[in-house]
Formats: sequence, structure tokens, C-alpha cells
Amino acid sequence: MSKPKKLILVDGSSYIFRAYHATEQSRMTNSKGLPTNATYVFTNMLRKLYQDEQPDYLVVIWDAPGKTMREEKYVEYKANRPPAPDDLIPQFAYIRKLVDAFNIATLEKKGYEADDLIATIAERFRGKKDFEVVIVSGDKDMGQILDRNVTMLDTMKERSTTPETIKERFGVSPIQLIDIFALMGDAIDNIPGVLGIGEKTAAKLIQEFGSLDGIYRNLDRVPEKIRDKLIQHKQEAYLSRELVELEKKVPVDFQLEDFEKKNPDREKLLELFRELEFHKFLSEYSRENKEIKRDDYELVSKGDQLSRLAAALEAKAEFAFDLESTSLDPIKADPVGFSFAIAEGRAFYVPFGHKTGLGEEQLSRKEVFEKLRPILESAKYKKIGQNIKYDWTVLKRAGMDPAGFEFDTMLASYLLNPRRKTHNLTDLSLEHFGHKMITFEEIAGKGKKQKLFSEIDLDTA
Repeated sequence: MSKPKKLILVDGSSYIFRAYHATEQSRMTNSKGLPTNATYVFTNMLRKLYQDEQPDYLVVIWDAPGKTMREEKYVEYKANRPPAPDDLIPQFAYIRKLVDAFNIATLEKKGYEADDLIATIAERFRGKKDFEVVIVSGDKDMGQILDRNVTMLDTMKERSTTPETIKERFGVSPIQLIDIFALMGDAIDNIPGVLGIGEKTAAKLIQEFGSLDGIYRNLDRVPEKIRDKLIQHKQEAYLSRELVELEKKVPVDFQLEDFEKKNPDREKLLELFRELEFHKFLSEYSRENKEIKRDDYELVSKGDQLSRLAAALEAKAEFAFDLESTSLDPIKADPVGFSFAIAEGRAFYVPFGHKTGLGEEQLSRKEVFEKLRPILESAKYKKIGQNIKYDWTVLKRAGMDPAGFEFDTMLASYLLNPRRKTHNLTDLSLEHFGHKMITFEEIAGKGKKQKLFSEIDLDTA
């Protein structure tokens, strides 16, 4: 038997607010002060859907602007909801841009809420064995449309709701939730319900009488205290039922093919991730914008190579410099190699303190220092680096008097974006060049098995 096709329906509008309120204390912003907390959570949710759920079809459903059919029936519907927070408003547009960049279909219909569109789509596939429908939402009202092949996933709480879990909690079938919610009302949506009846009492009544109509046909069997409330608020109960029940026949035109999952538009995503400064996602979705040619990368392990390198450096007014060492602490670190870049695609690494690899081909520290000292100690040659203070300190402790450290990319990043959370070279490379660097962990390993750079075999690194 073939695996059922998976259709995921995302309650987009609701999820934005949930993402915001779950993180409103974090005050996430990019370096320009743009709030990003809800956008980040929403993006992570989409990312996880792609990776964890592997959908065949995917659509994000929005609430359309303007009045809905429920507001036409009951003017007080959702009347007590406050306006969107000021720091959430600018995030709406970015979330929509991100959905577009993920190449995800969207749907909305004037006069209807996202819930109704989701119910309409789910109804088409209800009971079909060859389809699995997953509603991504935390809205309890969605429970009424669940079936053996229609479930609800709350990605924020990592919780799945099925007809079985509804039975366990309320003791009823999904469709009977409509009457339970009608009795309970909903303070958030300003649905009145029956004053004084909560979830437990409502569930017990529906378990016993089956429906709202069943309750009112058997009022003589209801305890007097509850019966009086039901009689007094009968009109509110039936109004609430109308407001709670989802519309399953929204006149909206869609074809299943419209929701077919597509690969994200990587370039659009990277552009947004750079602007929003989502470095984690930038790293995950990044790829080199252009092929980096390493044909002119040279490992300097012989005397004649070192002489040619010195001559090449002396011919340059400025060059990029970095050193590798035995520790992240500059007071403890000993240098084990120097790297230089003198032009795009033209770079050198000079190892002299590695414990493995190269063997006798590795130059001695004395030979390298003697040859390159005049260049590293001269202010005539301008050096560019990342966190140059570290390199300067290590060289100073190693017996050099370094000079000419002209430009520090880490300090430049801080001056340009002081509110930025990180200024490491990996993130800067991704943001400005779209290039994902090889990480130290990829070369040296992780955790207890991680090697010092001096222990890396340069023949295989």
C-alpha cells in the first residue's frame, strides 16, 4: 500500500500572534532596530515543517482584512481584542515575504477567517485514505474538524491533537466540541456562551445529552442550578454555537496542485535573512554565490616557497593576515602557522608548529620567523585581519614586534552595527558574500575528540 500524500494547512494569522506572544519578552531586533522575534519563530516553524514533516502539499492561510461573517451576526465578536502591538506591526510584511521566499502557496478570502478556509479544505479530504491532512495551529476550535486522517499539530508545544486525544480530554467526538464550546463561550473571541458553565460542566452535559439540542430537550433531567443558567442564557448558547462552528463551504477556488510543495527560493531567503540578521538560517540555507577557485592556494612547506612568498608580500602595499595557534587565549597561545591572502583567489598557509602531517617538509619556526619578521614588523606593509588584537598579542609573546595592523573587520562590523549580536568571521562572510566558510569543527572535530589546530594532519585537512 502506497504512503498517503501529506497536505499541511498552516493557520498563518493565528500563528503570527502566537509566535509574538511566546517571545515578546525577548525583544529581538536586528542592528537597525527592526523587531524580529515573531518573524524568527515563524521562520523556524516553516523550516521545521519542511525538514520534519516532509509535506507533499503546503499552504499558509491568512485572515483577510475587513469584517467577517461572524461580525455581521454578532457585532461584539472579538470586540475586546486589543490592536496589534506596535512592535509586531512591521513584522507582518516580513513574514509574508518569507512565506513567498519559501515558495509556499497562500490563501485568503474576504469575509471569512483562516479557520473557515482550513475547514473547507480539510472537508474535501476528510476520510480519504490516500491523504493525510495536518493542520498547523494551536486554536482549540480546529478540533471540531478532525478525523481519522485529519489531525492538528502545535509546533510551538510539539503536541499533536487527534480524535483520540479529544476523546480522552472531553469524552466526546470532534464534532461535539462545537456544542461544548458553545456552552463554555470564549473570552478571547468574546463569545458569550452560558454564563457560569465551564469546560468540565459543558463536557459532562454533552457526554450525557449528546448535543445542545439534546440538552434543551431534556432540561427536566438537568440539575436545577445548571438548568436555570441554561434557560436564562439559551439565546446566547445558540448564538455562540453559530459563532463557534466553522464554515466548511467557503466559496473559494483552489486546486490541490496549487499547494504542491516547491523548493524555497534560496536567493530571496538569503536576502531576507541578511536583512533580518538571522545568522543561523543564513548559514543553513547559504551556498556560495559564485564558485571560489582555490587553484592558487599554496601550502608553503619548503624554503624556496617561503622566499617567493616573502617577495610577493613585499610587492604588495597591503594584504590579509591571520595566524593559527594552540589556544583561544592569546596569553597561552603559541603560533603554529601563518596565513596570507594577497589577491582574490591567491592565498598561502605557512605551517611551522604542527605535530602531524608534512613531517620533515614542515618549515621550522625559526626559519619562518627570520624570513617574515621584516614584513610583519614593518608598518610599511598594511595588514588586514579579523580580531587583530589577538594576532598582535600572540606575535608579541612569540618574540616579534608586530606593526602595520591597519584594518580589523571585526571592529568595522561593530562600528557599523553595534547592536548586532555577533561579529564573527563566519557570520560576516555569509552576510556580505553569501559564502559559507569551512568551520573549525569541520576540520578539528567536536567535543572531547576535538583536536588542536596544531594536531591536524595538513595532508588530509
